[in-house]
Amino acid sequence: MTAKWWTLVGACCGLFLLMLDSTVVSLALPRIRGDVGASAEQLQWTMNSYLLTIAVLAVTAGRLGDIFGRRRLFLLGMLAFGIGSVGGLLGALTAARVADRVGEGRVIPLSALAWVPAQALVPLAGIVIAPMVAISVSMLVVSFVVVLYNITQVSFRQRLCPRPLLGRMNASIRFIVWGSMPIGAFIGGVLGATFSVRTVLWISVGGALVAAFPVLFSPLISMGKMPDELDQLSED
Repeated sequence: MTAKWWTLVGACCGLFLLMLDSTVVSLALPRIRGDVGASAEQLQWTMNSYLLTIAVLAVTAGRLGDIFGRRRLFLLGMLAFGIGSVGGLLGALTAARVADRVGEGRVIPLSALAWVPAQALVPLAGIVIAPMVAISVSMLVVSFVVVLYNITQVSFRQRLCPRPLLGRMNASIRFIVWGSMPIGAFIGGVLGATFSVRTVLWISVGGALVAAFPVLFSPLISMGKMPDELDQLSED
């Protein structure tokens, strides 16, 4: 085949993987609701996360393609997508086992802290580590710890929050989590126009470290097994 047909095949494969991933999640929503007792609002946010991620990163990815080359960025994106999926799958499969060995409470701060060195691999790409290796390992570890963190902390807050307040609690958390993404994208764009891309990436590493402090220095670090009710916290 000629180059133009290979280009079409590559673009179609990338779109196929994207749509396959989102379709699988859509089909799994009834099972997710039955297994973890998710509310309709939580299921809606599960799908909205894809749309928000695409909306926030679309402009950034386009600009990076202009800087580093569209073909190179496409291949890196495909590789990161595949490796990230593997990391997320491993996190989901091993979450219960890790929580049993490390401690339910400790998993939350430790997984938040593990994000920092994994994210630091990205600005080191091309300096001390080969770019493909740095990005691949970073995506694998970040996806693993993010899924591990989310499974543990969502289970914790769903377990402790009184049922009448679950909707407000989840809505407040989602507002903070997802509402900060467009703000972060805007700040990243402003910093990127002022400093180099590598400098902005190092700033994000520092932000990840600061964000881990609240849970790292919280009572969670000493909790082997998290309480099932709020009364148990007051007794401790």
